[in-house]
Amino acid sequence: MDRIKVLLIEDNPGDARLIHEMLAEEKKILFDLEWRDRLSSGLERLAEGGIDVILLDLMLPDSRGFDTFTRTQAQAPEIPVVVLTGLSDEALAIRAVRKGAQDYLVKGKVDSNLLVRSILYAIARRLGEEKYFAIDDLKRFDGKEGRPAYIAFKGRVYDVSNSRLWINGLHLGAHHAGSDLTENMMGAPHGEEVFIKFHVVGELSHEEPFRDRLVRRIKHRVIKRKKGL
Repeated sequence: MDRIKVLLIEDNPGDARLIHEMLAEEKKILFDLEWRDRLSSGLERLAEGGIDVILLDLMLPDSRGFDTFTRTQAQAPEIPVVVLTGLSDEALAIRAVRKGAQDYLVKGKVDSNLLVRSILYAIARRLGEEKYFAIDDLKRFDGKEGRPAYIAFKGRVYDVSNSRLWINGLHLGAHHAGSDLTENMMGAPHGEEVFIKFHVVGELSHEEPFRDRLVRRIKHRVIKRKKGL
């Protein structure tokens, strides 16, 4: 069974213990909860990677208010954030959502079902902003007959459609759009800095990513609920 890695950044031990107990009540999805009581230590943990979602208290000993969210977002812009707030700070949480947080929860008004649902939907909403390409998907963007020209390098997919060096999906008569050029570039005279000017349109995946599988499961559950199953 897949596990969802949750990073809780919260300075109140009682609130942290309560969140741990709520997540433990969920039996269909397993959560690995890591707790940090300072923003500084939370940002250090984010730098190590492997986190799927962040539960973030905006009022911490070393950072207070909206700046707590912006610093977290700057450290890990790709990870969904659920803001934890008190009643008096709800307007601040709403501001964070407007600026990129996926959801917010008011402390004291959260139960296990609401917490789990918020985490799952935060991941689903964040993934709606991302695009994954399987190898077969990438092949369709070959730059021919007016189609966009995409290439992959080290897991990222770049749009080279408007480059004068890519004509009809072909670069220097050797490299074809719609393909992964990672191995080809290893022997090139230039480095990956040549890709800086191109727009990143997604990530290359050789198998269905865990997060895509999670979204698919969420959609399946919603359909079952609508049908009353």
